[in-house]
Amino acid sequence: MKSRDHAVPPDFVHGSRFPLFPFPYSAQFVTHWPVLRIRAMAIRLFGKRRRFGRGDIHFDIDEHLNQYLPPNPIKGLPRWVARFLGYREEPAKELGNILISLWALLGAFVGLLLVASVYRYGLSNYHLPVLFASLGATAILDYNTIQSPLAQPRAAIVGHGLSAVVGVGIAKLYMLSSNYENLRWIAGPTACGVASFVMSMTGTVHPPGGATAVLAAVDPTTEELGWMFVPFILLGSVFMFCVACLINNIQRQFPVFWWSPRETGSWWKKESRKEQDVEKIEPVEEKTEEVIEEMVTRRRVSHVMETAGFKEMIILTPDKIMMPEGFYLDYPTAQILQVLRRQLREWHEEIPDNEQQNQREAAASYLSCGSEATRVDHKHDSSLDDPA
Repeated sequence: MKSRDHAVPPDFVHGSRFPLFPFPYSAQFVTHWPVLRIRAMAIRLFGKRRRFGRGDIHFDIDEHLNQYLPPNPIKGLPRWVARFLGYREEPAKELGNILISLWALLGAFVGLLLVASVYRYGLSNYHLPVLFASLGATAILDYNTIQSPLAQPRAAIVGHGLSAVVGVGIAKLYMLSSNYENLRWIAGPTACGVASFVMSMTGTVHPPGGATAVLAAVDPTTEELGWMFVPFILLGSVFMFCVACLINNIQRQFPVFWWSPRETGSWWKKESRKEQDVEKIEPVEEKTEEVIEEMVTRRRVSHVMETAGFKEMIILTPDKIMMPEGFYLDYPTAQILQVLRRQLREWHEEIPDNEQQNQREAAASYLSCGSEATRVDHKHDSSLDDPA
């Protein structure tokens, strides 16, 4: 059996990314060849797009929202205030389960007692129930599993609020029907399902929020409150969170994060960097000798790092932490570096003064002259010239 000759242009056989097609050089090939060449050019320009899968059906609100939220300001507060808001220079020590259980017992009792007293005596005109049942589930999260993302303030407060809004809204919609009493058994599941979806999409998943939505849709006492149920449940959540900040921070740490464990405020940091760049444009005569010396040292360190090929490097000294420009750490990682810097400072203070002076002179000589390891060119470097 004779094999058919394929009169295919050589560039198509050897240069194309596509395999040889089993058809001769005919009208069919002439029709397809330009299309294939255009597709090959598109792949070279834009890359080959992978097939759309189930994993691509995803939306993360933090990717769009975190950059516009201001950075956490708790670090700048007085130490005794920042402690009861969850800030620690060093991570809190772990406790045994007996102590954790005792603190959880005390927290749940005090938190729910405070909310019940406010409902009974402070808001008696509204004829509220003794407690909303969903707050009991919140007490377990707020005082027991305090490191869980489900117990952090974003989930505990915002999750309850959104669930209450959804529950009341679903109940109002079903009330429009004249046959509402026969549809009440559907309103509860509908409210819980919609609340679960809303909490998932907003990153505020709080399991007791499902109970809040069900209460708003099926409980007759809650239905009489209407939209006033939303501020009442939020008030209870806030009071329980305040008690959690007081009790959980005696021997533990709470909250672990306020909004997100990821970095926030990148947009604000860009604006602050622009302001810093403007502030740098000022007369050199106004700078003190200490500022000039620190600036020259920093430029020398940057030059050595860049010349040595270690531009992406973190420098840890007893006094400061130097990171590459535009590189930021999340809160837990920054805490670890602070602990290392503190230990380095304590070790540095134990070294005699004469050895410290020798180390400073050696470091200054290293930064100014370079070494074989860094491959610094000593002939001329305009970036190291004294700006004064």
